[in-house]
Amino acid sequence: MTKMTDIKTATLEAFQNRVNTLFAEREEWQTTLYATANQRLYELLGNIYTVYLEAKDGNDVSTEKYDWLLKEVKSRNIPTAKTPTFIQLVTKYVFSDSDTDSRRVNSYARVLSCAAQEGVGTGNAIARYIEERGGIEEIRAALAKNTKTPKQRAAEGRELADNTANIAEIACEEIAQCATDNIGQYVVLVGKLNARGNVEVKHVVFEDNVGERIAGKTVVSGALSNLYSNNEKAKKKAKGRADAESAADKKNDAFNKQQNDATGDTQKLAA
Repeated sequence: MTKMTDIKTATLEAFQNRVNTLFAEREEWQTTLYATANQRLYELLGNIYTVYLEAKDGNDVSTEKYDWLLKEVKSRNIPTAKTPTFIQLVTKYVFSDSDTDSRRVNSYARVLSCAAQEGVGTGNAIARYIEERGGIEEIRAALAKNTKTPKQRAAEGRELADNTANIAEIACEEIAQCATDNIGQYVVLVGKLNARGNVEVKHVVFEDNVGERIAGKTVVSGALSNLYSNNEKAKKKAKGRADAESAADKKNDAFNKQQNDATGDTQKLAA
């Protein structure tokens, strides 16, 4: 009995050490590798997934490991679901005390849960699993009802931009030098608004730019997604105004009808 207890204790301690190692790896990733980091992030998520697989005792996760994680998460005042899964707990623990917002961490956990449901067999397969599905946000959006993926938002933003009147035309030497290879593509201008109300353009991002940290296509897609999102917000706001005006008109019509009916009744009584 004592031997079995010792084995369980040693197993739990090894698990605790592994989770704390992941916590340290996440800290290193965010402090030194964050900007270049998609691949490293996927590896980190793969390691979290490996911990999940190793914590399973048959089909179920070890109760001792789950209870320890739950206790640690609660002690750190990390918000969780009423009955969090093991994947949610270990992901939240690893990303606690970080700059990553809770929505993003929830997305990580959702992706790993999806991988588990689809039977991904090893942590080493997580990076490919995410990449083949277009990235974390693509997977998250695909799992959410009535939510467009980042690629869909960018595509609709591109179509919207194609059919939107120009705000202004800007010419500069840097753009002219690259015009031949980039005609018809979208660019992002990084500018600063000055006291005169003019924008001082500091940098131009071309769609085909491949930087060390972030590709030009990613920057342009983000801007096009922003165009789509703002247009949708404007449409919802306009619809809200139209619905409010329609409701007010109906209310006014009902009031006028009531007044007319009352006037008619009065005239009949007078006659």
